Amino acid sequence: TRSTIFPYTKIFLSDLRTMTTATRDIITNKEVIAIDQDTIGKQGRRVRDDGNSEVWMKPMADSSRGVMLLNRSTGATNITVNWSEIKISGSCRVRDLWKKQDMGSFTGSYSASVPGHGVVALRIYPPGTPIVTASAKRAALPKSRTSITAGNRSILVRGAPAGSWIRLLRADGTVMSARSADA
Repeated sequence: TRSTIFPYTKIFLSDLRTMTTATRDIITNKEVIAIDQDTIGKQGRRVRDDGNSEVWMKPMADSSRGVMLLNRSTGATNITVNWSEIKISGSCRVRDLWKKQDMGSFTGSYSASVPGHGVVALRIYPPGTPIVTASAKRAALPKSRTSITAGNRSILVRGAPAGSWIRLLRADGTVMSARSADA
């Protein structure tokens, strides 16, 4: 999930017909993918590290924030994100991306119970920020095409935002990278 904060195209190799519903729901969550593929292309950063808990933030093109609350301990814990840490203020709408649920409007901060070794993924909308659906954002992305060549094999990747990094993990553990180009 932390890779959602770092923008690049993911390639997931698995048989969708045999994976669990929970796994399929995680890797196809359009709201999480929208944060990863945001058109501004900025990388997220850790804004707080309290030892066993961390808060990560990624600025979005629409001025909202993608936020992850990470719990590295074995037991559940409450983690708070303060608006001052993520450079917003006022009464902000909070959406839990895993639950696909609006959590309400909050002033100054938001707290959530995060299970042991778990993550709560949020999208936080400052006052006046419209909520745009993932499908509308995807339609606005510039079309691009990139091929990665290794030996006599070439892989064509389409649909990555222009200028984003595409990484492919090979079976031998090496990583092939390319920057997507305009179509």
